[in-house]
Amino acid sequence: MKKQFRKVAAVIVAFLFASAASAQNSQSSSDELLRHEIGVSYGMLTNTDIISSFVSIFGQMFMAVLGNNEKVESHYLGSFNAEYYYNFNKTIGLGGIVGLDYIGYDFNDETTGKTNLKEKDFYFNFMPAFKAHWFNYPHVSMYSKLAVGLTVDYGTFDVKDKNRSGDYSDDTKCLFAFQASPVCIEAGSRHIMGFAELGYGTQGLFTVGLRGKF
Repeated sequence: MKKQFRKVAAVIVAFLFASAASAQNSQSSSDELLRHEIGVSYGMLTNTDIISSFVSIFGQMFMAVLGNNEKVESHYLGSFNAEYYYNFNKTIGLGGIVGLDYIGYDFNDETTGKTNLKEKDFYFNFMPAFKAHWFNYPHVSMYSKLAVGLTVDYGTFDVKDKNRSGDYSDDTKCLFAFQASPVCIEAGSRHIMGFAELGYGTQGLFTVGLRGKF
C-alpha cells in the first residue's frame, strides 16, 4: 500500500509541474467563455476499494480466529471515467460522469495452494455532477466538484470447489454512488487541459486526466 501511495504521489507531482509549465508558456488568448467540456480520467483508491480493503483485513482476522485456512487475495483496477460539463458562466458548470471500477477476489486454500473461488465485481457508475470554480483563467483554474448518482454492481463467481458450486450465482445490485472532490486544479492550453483532483468517492482519492474545451 505504501508503494502504491508513493507512485500516485509521484504521478501527481510530475503532472502538476508539467501543467504549470504549460500554463506559464502559453500565450494569452481570447477571454471568451468555452461552454463545453469533455474529459477522461483515471482514479485510484475509490471508496469501494478502501471499504473492500478494510473488509478483507478484518475478514481475514476473523477467519484466522475461527481456524479457517482460506486466504482472500484482492485485485484492484482503479476507476476509468468520462465526463461532460456545460459551463453557464466562469463559475458554475453542470454535467455528468460515467465510470467503471473493478475488484477481483481469489479465495485460496492455504494448505493446498489451490483457488476455491474467483469473484469479480464490475461497478458501473452514473452520476450527475456540479462544478464550482474558485478562479477560472484561460490557462489555469481551481475548482470543487460534487457528483451523486447510481452504481450498478455486476458480480460474477467462478467456483472451483465443487462442494460450493450451489452457493454462488452471478448477480446485479444497485448502490449509491458519489464523488466529493474539494480541491481540484487544471492547467494547460486554452482548449486542452490536464487536471488533478483530490477527493473521495467512486472516482477515487486521487484522480488525474485530460479534458477538452470548446
